[in-house]
Amino acid sequence: MCMDFANQVLDTNDVKLVDSQGAGWSFTVISHTKDKVVQFKRNALDKRMLALAKTIYMTLTPTVTRCGVDFPLPVYIIDKALGVDFSTLIPPPMDQPFPLDRYHRGVIDLARFIARSICFPQAANEAGPWTKSASRHLDTLINDKDFSKLAPELVRIAKRTKPYLHLLDTLPLVLSHADLSALNVFVSGLSGVIDWEHASVEAFGMTLCSVYEMFLSQRVGNKIIFHGELVSEYRTVKEVLEEAFWNELWACVSDVLDPGVSGPAVRTAMIVGAFTRFMPLENLEHMRNTEEADPDNVEVLVRPRGFITALPPIVLPESGP
Repeated sequence: MCMDFANQVLDTNDVKLVDSQGAGWSFTVISHTKDKVVQFKRNALDKRMLALAKTIYMTLTPTVTRCGVDFPLPVYIIDKALGVDFSTLIPPPMDQPFPLDRYHRGVIDLARFIARSICFPQAANEAGPWTKSASRHLDTLINDKDFSKLAPELVRIAKRTKPYLHLLDTLPLVLSHADLSALNVFVSGLSGVIDWEHASVEAFGMTLCSVYEMFLSQRVGNKIIFHGELVSEYRTVKEVLEEAFWNELWACVSDVLDPGVSGPAVRTAMIVGAFTRFMPLENLEHMRNTEEADPDNVEVLVRPRGFITALPPIVLPESGP
């Protein structure tokens, strides 16, 4: 039914399923002759968030138009993004030198993309769920006995982060993509970012953990492995790319934020964003229902264990004499 409808609204007959349907409830097909995507959703998209994304990122966000033809579900026609999604390029081939130049361009482009939102600050009363529920989210994880037993290292980080949550109030509220992952980032340079369905207005920095997922690591089985290939005698790929990302980010936001002053707040936002994205509270029930006998291999803990433990710690600047 959906395939026939998509062919009809696009006036074509070559519609096919996209390779990855992504998370959440949607059904997505594509026509390469029309350069259009048709997406069937359970719920209507937030028009304000889509418009804000278009205002900030212009051609980097595809145009999304709701189909006016009657159908039992909301249907959207979306311009096909340029380039290829980054997931098709990872992991890099094991039998070839690590593509450092390509990854370096990627982290620079991602830093600039995230930083651009700070030029469009939103009103204080627009704070979204990640920011408003930060304390409750961490408290729920800290007080969950099963989570404490299976992931004590994450509980320690949550406890260390709690005293700094007030710093979120010092950061601009900006449009934040809820799933800035390799499937949603298209590259030919950084040529497009798709799937703004769950975007919201949050404290700046909530999406920074995405660089650790996309560019600094890869998943091998049930482990997140950071790129440890040596670039020089003393520095790894991960260290070089991480430094490049942070240097570019701070350079791009220097008119608004100073790393010496706002660094702890931004790192707090990054850790909160990582907990919210990689360990949503509904995953606690999935964790309890897992059939894995080995606690080191609980599926819903793979990403939080891998990424949250690798994030830079919150360090307050030293006070003067």
